Amino acid sequence: MPTSQNGYSAPITPVSRELPGGKVALRAGPTGDLLAWVGRQFHALVEPLIWPGCWGYAYRDIRGATQLSNHSSGTALDLNAPAHPLDTNPAANFRPAQIATIRAIVARTEGCVRWGGDYVGRRDPMHFEINANEQRCAAVLAKLTGSTAGGGGTPAPGNTPSSTTEVTMLDRITVTPPNDRQNTVRVSLSGTDQAAIVVRPRLGGKDGKTPAPLWIAPLYAWGHDNVGVGHDPAQTAGYDARCKGHRRFALPNALWADVCYSAKPEDPFVLETY
Repeated sequence: MPTSQNGYSAPITPVSRELPGGKVALRAGPTGDLLAWVGRQFHALVEPLIWPGCWGYAYRDIRGATQLSNHSSGTALDLNAPAHPLDTNPAANFRPAQIATIRAIVARTEGCVRWGGDYVGRRDPMHFEINANEQRCAAVLAKLTGSTAGGGGTPAPGNTPSSTTEVTMLDRITVTPPNDRQNTVRVSLSGTDQAAIVVRPRLGGKDGKTPAPLWIAPLYAWGHDNVGVGHDPAQTAGYDARCKGHRRFALPNALWADVCYSAKPEDPFVLETY
C-alpha cells in the first residue's frame, strides 16, 4: 500500500473532526484527534479559525514533488490557509507572540506534531503534520486530554487535562523599559507543569546586587482555553517585589503571561521562559 511522506498508509477513509466554526476530515484514531486538539488550541490562543480555509484529508502529492503528501494519509492539517500561504515566511503573517504561541502548542505534543513554519527551505506556516507513530500519539493525547483515540480531544468524565513534565527554555528576551513607570511585557510559555519565568536583572557592584531597582509585580498567567493559572506573587504574604538577584516564578500549565515591572530605561533585564 502507498504511504505518505511520514510513513502512514494512504489513501484512507477519513473521519470528520469538529473544530470551532467548521469540520475537517482527518485520519481515524489518535493521530486525527491530536491534530484536532492542535486546531482548537490554535483557535483559542493564536487566532480564530476562518472558514473556508481549514483543510485536512486530500489524496495528492506534495506540492512540486512526486511523493504523497501527509494530507493523503489524513495526518496533516492546514489552518487559515489563505492567510498563511505556502512558501512564505511565518513572520510575514504572524506576529512574534503568535509564532511563539504556535511553537508552545507544538511543544506540548512532545515531538508528535511538526509545524510547517519551522521547515528548513520552503516553509508552510498554515501546515501541521504528524511526526511520530500512532502509539506515541495516543500516549501524548492521553496526557493532554485525559482520553485516548476516538474522543475528539474531549476529556473523559472525571479527568482533567494533564501536561508534560519535561521542559526546556522556550525563549530568552532582553526587556528595555520604555520609561520608569509600571510597564507590562507579554511572554509565551510551554504549557507544561514545569512552565516558569526566570527574571535576570543586570547585576553589578562588589556585592553583585542590581545597580538600580527592578520591581516585578503583579504577574498574570493563562493556560488552555484562556483559563487563568498560577498566582499573583504580589498577593503572597511577605512578597518583596524588588528583585535583588535572579528570581524564578513557577506558572504550571501556563501558555503565556503578562509580567508587570518597574525599572529605569537604562537598566534592561532578561526574561527566560520555560
